[in-house]
Amino acid sequence: MKKLSGPFVKVRFLGAPFLFPGASLGITLCGGEWPAYFGEGLMKILLVVLLLGFTTMARADDYTDEQIVNAIYIIEGGAKATFAYGIRSVKYSTIAEARKICFNSVRNGRKRWIKAGKPYDLITFIGMRYCPTRGKLSRAEQKLNGNWLTNLRKQLAKNK
Repeated sequence: MKKLSGPFVKVRFLGAPFLFPGASLGITLCGGEWPAYFGEGLMKILLVVLLLGFTTMARADDYTDEQIVNAIYIIEGGAKATFAYGIRSVKYSTIAEARKICFNSVRNGRKRWIKAGKPYDLITFIGMRYCPTRGKLSRAEQKLNGNWLTNLRKQLAKNK
């Protein structure tokens, strides 16, 4: 067994002891003198932040087409909507037909997203075509469409 030599500081992190070599020395960062180790409290905070950040975010591609279509129905006004599922560009006669159009749009959007190499998250990619915020739109349309992604994400998170 090799004997440790030099200045070490023993810190307990989540019940486990850690030795930090050179901890009594200082490191110059950004022109100031900083200790060469992080204290136990800061390490716990960093771990919790990292774990929460990676575990609570649902990836957009984890949603099924059915979940996305159901969320679109709700954010577009549900049964009270003037345009079911927000469908304005295609004629339809029933809500079931509008649902099929929306479902096809989401399914095709997912295929285009994969083919494009997943440049954005799925919801953003679908939203850029389904509910654009750029192009030949009035300011009112741009503002209204600007809320679409946020509303869809919130609705998807609510129903997950």
